[in-house]
Amino acid sequence: MNMGANPPIRSSSLGVNHCNRGQHRNLTVLVVDDEPAFCFAMAEILRLSGHSVQQAHSVSEALGILTGLTPDLILTDIMMPGSDGLSFIRHLRSRPAWADIPTIAVSAKALVQDREAACAAGADGYICKPFSAQELQAAIRVYSYSDAAAA
Repeated sequence: MNMGANPPIRSSSLGVNHCNRGQHRNLTVLVVDDEPAFCFAMAEILRLSGHSVQQAHSVSEALGILTGLTPDLILTDIMMPGSDGLSFIRHLRSRPAWADIPTIAVSAKALVQDREAACAAGADGYICKPFSAQELQAAIRVYSYSDAAAA
């Protein structure tokens, strides 16, 4: 064995070579959170990463935005007054025009049951508050790559 040679580059345990994911693309993201300051902070992190962002401070406002926009990704808070994020996700999944929009639940609730409830409602991902900019970027990264450019 030649100890001076570099070891071969290995794929991840999932069989994906993360260096060849395709072309990064900017997303249109709908952020839904009843706390304006938190909504603004998430939007700024996303904008600084090159994504365009629409903000809604309630489920009803989000539904109004969705009548004129089909985002690439939705980030929604779970605990909101009136209609909550889980009801919103279930509503999205029941509508053919919105059923396939990737949706990430955002919540201060960190118990396994909370994640399971979001998954059962149809969420594609879950982020616990508080989180860092890097954690938010990592959570959405999977949705910002297009394999079309790699073909």
